[in-house]
Amino acid sequence: MINNINVLIISSDYDLFTRLALQLKEPVFKVFYARGAGQRLQPIIDQVEPDLIVIDPEVPTFRGIALSMLVRNWSPKPILMLSAAYTQENEIRALDMDAEGYLSQPFDIRLVAIRIDNLLSPSLIG
Repeated sequence: MINNINVLIISSDYDLFTRLALQLKEPVFKVFYARGAGQRLQPIIDQVEPDLIVIDPEVPTFRGIALSMLVRNWSPKPILMLSAAYTQENEIRALDMDAEGYLSQPFDIRLVAIRIDNLLSPSLIG
């Protein structure tokens, strides 16, 4: 079993972070939280060295797909977008801009954990 998988959650919703952190337990997962957006994220990404990045595209000051594109400049790791503002167009744009997954709220937190596991399996095995 693979241990110490670093998951970085970028969100303004601390409750979402705590629910995910409870679901993604150590020793397999180490979950980190970044509230901000923009240029402040690069040093966090560099320090955490995430294996997967979960993005809430409703982070204030830097919304939507632009945040995913910015993060993609700093990390080739899989990105899972979690959005409360679902439209099919938003999902298509997110996936078209290299996000590997997209889930809209409301969602079962267990489903998020399964998606994370599925996104990580190919990148950690291959």
